[in-house]
Amino acid sequence: MARTKRRGAPRPRHPSVRRAEGYREQNSIVRIIAEGKATEPDYFNECIRGLIPAGIRCHVEPGGGDYATLIGMAKREERRFPDAEIWIVADTEDRTPAQYAPLEQWARGGTHRHLGVSNTMFEIWVLLHVETKPDTSSASARRLRELVKREYGSRCRYDGANKHLRGVVFTAAEVRRAIDRARRRRASFGEGGDESVPRQSWCTTVDILVESIICHPGK
Repeated sequence: MARTKRRGAPRPRHPSVRRAEGYREQNSIVRIIAEGKATEPDYFNECIRGLIPAGIRCHVEPGGGDYATLIGMAKREERRFPDAEIWIVADTEDRTPAQYAPLEQWARGGTHRHLGVSNTMFEIWVLLHVETKPDTSSASARRLRELVKREYGSRCRYDGANKHLRGVVFTAAEVRRAIDRARRRRASFGEGGDESVPRQSWCTTVDILVESIICHPGK
């Protein structure tokens, strides 16, 4: 399906060029609509904030709710910031391909629209910073609790009731490894990019978003 153009907006570069080079323009605006209210915002605001260049104005809006809510929030951000890159960061959990369809339809509606979706949970993306092959399904949350307790102790509390990552800081090398692992996993299944939802377990497209905003970490 052909993508639509926004009237009055500058013509963007092809998305693949943007992903390869990162958002290098001064004052680039990136608006992220996150399904989660704690883990996802903390990841961008705490874990990798120091790796995001000053010229990139990146903001995370906690969402919650279903996909329709996230899409509605994304459309609102488009009206507020017509020149921004808009990302929806969500999980598949136990949803079906039919339920993914509205997300993918939204993403194909403009070159400024992107998906950072994890199958099954965002925690899988976080674990890829330190593990080659993370556990799947609900085990991901358990492994993340173990990781946080081991590496950060009392500086960060992540458990079933409190899923905040405040106090966790990833290095550029750790982020680079996570990106490479996510990319190889998708490639092994022939998964798509930031317009489609990963169908295979412990696959994610969050790496595409992260690489674009921190501009080649670890290089």
